[in-house]
Amino acid sequence: MNNLKVELNDEQLTTVLHTALLQAVSDKGKEVLLESVVKHLTTVRDGYGNRRTSPLQDALNLAADQFATQHFRALLANDERIVAVVKDLYEQAYQKLLDEKVKEQVSNAMTSTLIKALTGSGY
Repeated sequence: MNNLKVELNDEQLTTVLHTALLQAVSDKGKEVLLESVVKHLTTVRDGYGNRRTSPLQDALNLAADQFATQHFRALLANDERIVAVVKDLYEQAYQKLLDEKVKEQVSNAMTSTLIKALTGSGY
């Protein structure tokens, strides 16, 4: 007796499963399934903190963020004026950190926070 052995990688198995499920489901079942998918993608859900977004909104936000990052990287790579502006902004921020008054304020805030953390007061 011959033994038939079929090996599928994950992608192939997923494709076969999807095809089999869609063929096995009636038209009414496909309609219900599609409605469920759309509802899931558009339903706002509780997230961490004040974050309340749907999976679809999350996907759109991620795509917009990736596009903006790629666009900005291209600008930095090709536009010396923008590079100069960004460098100037970093230099200004660095100079503010070097300012004695600011250093003293930061030092005092850090000391105060450390004392509160160590003594348990204020938390």
